[in-house]
Amino acid sequence: MLKSNNPIKSPRPIGSVVIALGIGIAIGWVGHGFVPCPSPTSPVSIPVPESAAYLNARFQFAVHYPAQLLYPQGEADNGDGQRFLSKDARTTLAAFGNNLALNGSLDAEFEEAARGGIGDHPLRVVTYKKLGNHWYVVSGVEQGMVFYTKRIQVGDQFIGFEFTYPESQRQTWDKVTSQINADFKSTR
Repeated sequence: MLKSNNPIKSPRPIGSVVIALGIGIAIGWVGHGFVPCPSPTSPVSIPVPESAAYLNARFQFAVHYPAQLLYPQGEADNGDGQRFLSKDARTTLAAFGNNLALNGSLDAEFEEAARGGIGDHPLRVVTYKKLGNHWYVVSGVEQGMVFYTKRIQVGDQFIGFEFTYPESQRQTWDKVTSQINADFKSTR
């Protein structure tokens, strides 16, 4: 029997082999469908479709909306704005203007809009609110629907929009909301 005082040395540490084996198994699982991964047809990232613009002559504002997803329902008789609906009529975009009420202010409008659970909306939960110099945003949920409201004060008038959609469709509509918000403006 041969005896040696030198232990057998592995060309690679065992830890490296285990890590490599783990990575190989993970790649195999993903590649063979064992682990769900995004595919080109999954709704992981939905681009915002091409937009159309609604221009309001009375209050001089513009709102851009995805023409393949929202359909104009006709301007109000008094010319203060327009509603847009999705095909299932569950998603609504209302773009509008109004005159500042006597003794009204942006701060007062914001305080009223930013309070959840009162008045006409007892089940409304406000999850975000921000007041700027001449604008505010309030958003949240109400009975399974997401709402996003933006108002801008222009002189003695307000322009704004409210967008509501089912919470279950956030993946589609959150990106659309961001785009509408970024593009909404006064045309004065």
